[in-house]
Amino acid sequence: MMRKFISKKWILFSGLAMSGLLLVNSPTTTVKAVDSGSAATTETKDQTGNTAAKNDDSGFKIPDDAIAHGITGTCPWYISSDKTLHIGSGTLESSDNAASPWENYSDDITSVSFDEKVIAPDKIEGLFCTLYSLKTVKNVENFDISNTSDISYLFALDSNLENIDVSTLDTSKVTDMSFMFSMMGSTNNSLTTLNVSTWNLENVENITSIFQGDAALKSLDVSNWNTPNLKSSVSAFQDDSQLKELDVSNWDVKNDTSFNAMFKGDSSLISLDLSKWNMEDSVQLGNAGSDGIFDGTDLNYIKLGPNNFFNPSNGTNVLLPSTKSKTWSNDDKTLSFSATDSSDSIGKYYDKKNNPAGVQTFTPQRESITADVTIKSNLGDLIVPNVTGPTGKQITVDVPQKDGYTSDKKTVTATVNAIGTITTDETVKYTKITKPSGGSHGSSSNNNNNQNNNNDKNKVTTETKKQTINTYNGKDIPIYTLDSENKMVLINNKALSNDSGWYSDQKLVVNNDTYYRVATNEYVKATQAYPYESTKAVLRTTNSNKRIYMADGKLIANRELAADSDWYTDQIVQINGEKYYRVATNEFVKANDSNIYKTL
Repeated sequence: MMRKFISKKWILFSGLAMSGLLLVNSPTTTVKAVDSGSAATTETKDQTGNTAAKNDDSGFKIPDDAIAHGITGTCPWYISSDKTLHIGSGTLESSDNAASPWENYSDDITSVSFDEKVIAPDKIEGLFCTLYSLKTVKNVENFDISNTSDISYLFALDSNLENIDVSTLDTSKVTDMSFMFSMMGSTNNSLTTLNVSTWNLENVENITSIFQGDAALKSLDVSNWNTPNLKSSVSAFQDDSQLKELDVSNWDVKNDTSFNAMFKGDSSLISLDLSKWNMEDSVQLGNAGSDGIFDGTDLNYIKLGPNNFFNPSNGTNVLLPSTKSKTWSNDDKTLSFSATDSSDSIGKYYDKKNNPAGVQTFTPQRESITADVTIKSNLGDLIVPNVTGPTGKQITVDVPQKDGYTSDKKTVTATVNAIGTITTDETVKYTKITKPSGGSHGSSSNNNNNQNNNNDKNKVTTETKKQTINTYNGKDIPIYTLDSENKMVLINNKALSNDSGWYSDQKLVVNNDTYYRVATNEYVKATQAYPYESTKAVLRTTNSNKRIYMADGKLIANRELAADSDWYTDQIVQINGEKYYRVATNEFVKANDSNIYKTL
């Protein structure tokens, strides 16, 4: 783990800096500090000491109302009144101290624009890091890093970043990408994807913590990365808690010896395919429960190959945990290892001595599986949420009925797969109901009576309740609508993002099931979201390690907060009538175990 001294503030990148939330001044973390030095930026000032406007001959004009301006290297720049940092043509000053030349203007910069071609020198470590108000970066195609080797910390801790297209960057000469995007977008959770799919990593040696703490990331395509010189992947994807898919199957890791905490805290990750990895005997894989490569994951399956290695000679205990089962097994049940006992875990077979032949797919051995079922129809895909069935068996799933249509099937047959999915090959056809013209008063009366009877059966109570709610972490949350018969009906083409905040103005109870309204006639189940009060503060734990809980009150067994450690909190919640503070995505500490000492 590493830490940099940036503008006299300790910034921690550690295993406990989970899901974009920052642990400050941890007494237990070994860190590296460097002097921030002086920013390589010059400003032109008049005799009164005020910044004077200076325009060059290239057409890069500095407006009179600029907040600030200057020159970095040979690049002129200014901050416009709309809080955009404009950078003109030239070559930037080299930097290797993880300090941005514009750090002192962090509150005044919400956007960066490369107005003209900007050439980067060999090292631009931390060029835009700690610009906490930065939301967008424009015209990245004008940013030339084709001869740059060090782009570490480039956008680290830009916690409000919402939009950046880095697909045009020429990374062919880069060797160090460590911490490049770490803790980006961690305040507003808006940065859900990064397009790095076309990057050339043939010379890259270090991707330590490159995406660490990017808790909002849902999409990240690194499948085509060529990595023949990679030496360290420590914490590369740590605490990317919403990342569901990650394809590293084609990576060349023959020279990589540091995988500590590589996937740690990636609780939404569905699977990993490491079967093509040729791992060295000297690899570092972290210690289970501390900085283990798989700590905090809960995979549905993993693919392993004969050149995998999870039993290093340095005595490291590697554990592949699972909340689904205590045991992992391959498809034919001939190989099994523990999900809880590191001495009997994945390294039991993968020690590079007598590794199993071929590709083996391991899954948690669970008696039943709960998953959403997708049914194809002529009206589009239908999602039946939270279906449960015995593993390896076929089950019957009810077909959703649509108002104004009849379906050619009432049920479909689905297979419960060991990898954690429930699937069906059947297709449903819906036919629109044609209503007859006219109709008798008697028929109308019967319909009214039926509806009244149904209303008596489906009792609905409403309460005006203005509050903010947060959806649970893990998967997107279904939305329901109240139909004319007072039944809650699933909306198939909409969902709320998991771990997202929403305003609600009404609480609705239908047959003892509680819902929160999030839009006109759109509701989410109270069991899938929790009310909270917003706050911005730093709290300090009291004089012993403190337990962490999820929003539903369940204890997180494998992690604690260190005694007398400082944590940023953004939510106050009531869990089972007791007050808690949020310190990470779906992770809370009791108010009685901590004290707020600073509001932000």
